[in-house]
Amino acid sequence: MARNDRRHLVIRRSDDSETQDRHGGAWKIAYADFMTAMMSFFLVMWLLNATTDEQRRGIAQFFNPMADKDTRVQPTDSMLDVPPSPLTTGRSVRRVKDGKTSAAPNPAASNQGGPADDISHSAGTLLTARPASIVPIGGPDSGSAQRPGNVGADDAAAEQAGIARMVSGLDQAIRNDGELRGAASNLSVQIGRDDVRIELRDASDTPMFDSGAPAPNRLGTRMLAEIAKWLAPMPERISIIGYTDAAAYRVGGAWRMSNWTLSALRADHAREILVRAGYPDGKILDVSGAADRNPAVPSDPSAAGNRRVVIVMHRRYVSPAGIEGASGAAHMNENGDD
Repeated sequence: MARNDRRHLVIRRSDDSETQDRHGGAWKIAYADFMTAMMSFFLVMWLLNATTDEQRRGIAQFFNPMADKDTRVQPTDSMLDVPPSPLTTGRSVRRVKDGKTSAAPNPAASNQGGPADDISHSAGTLLTARPASIVPIGGPDSGSAQRPGNVGADDAAAEQAGIARMVSGLDQAIRNDGELRGAASNLSVQIGRDDVRIELRDASDTPMFDSGAPAPNRLGTRMLAEIAKWLAPMPERISIIGYTDAAAYRVGGAWRMSNWTLSALRADHAREILVRAGYPDGKILDVSGAADRNPAVPSDPSAAGNRRVVIVMHRRYVSPAGIEGASGAAHMNENGDD
């Protein structure tokens, strides 16, 4: 007799009520709101305990500007205690003691001393604005205190003396050179309040540049080399500007060079000669060409004197007055000083 296998199928049914509840994160938001409310509550309690009635009215008025105007108080009375500013006189310093306020006299209104426990007097003494003064090392009776004067006046005077020595030495060197002596009139120096302008220009009989040539001729090269020897020790920095006359400059070809290009090339060639003669290249601020703009001889735009190179030495200190130029005659600078 065959054996019958019995297999039991178990079916489990559950109701919806037996399903476990799933929790979300909404409780975190509620907890954060509760903590915010508690913080606000403790902050209000602290303000009620740390301020006076007058200050509380001022705080309430700040958060309720539409309240009755009778409850308003002056800003200096309603704010918290702060010392008076040294830039303003202020009315008084309000002190809080045992829940009561009292007004101390304004320290800026009197120079007399106050009680030992009057903190407003000591604070006013420290915060009262006073004119600035410079006390040298060693005390007020030593050093530069014996020679009062404007700040930087000594440096400006020293720079002025150095420029005067440079101009005088350059003029003497050119006049002592047999070849450069005849071109002394081609060089002029104008000393102004902000800069010193050393101008090397053409003349009808002694040109510094050959006609249409961007590089200076042999005489112009020697003049620039001599200028470099006297400029190199000077701490001031320079700018180099090239100029031409009003005659149009034309060169055949697809691209035509103008007076702008010619003046810029002459300024750059002058820079190269100065550097080769020993002038530090790092002290050159800029090199530019101005073509026929701002002529030296406005009455004759084609005059030889308009073809020039100007070396502008920028002063580090403003000078109260100028001195004579290096060409032997006094030159009037642009500021109107001899």
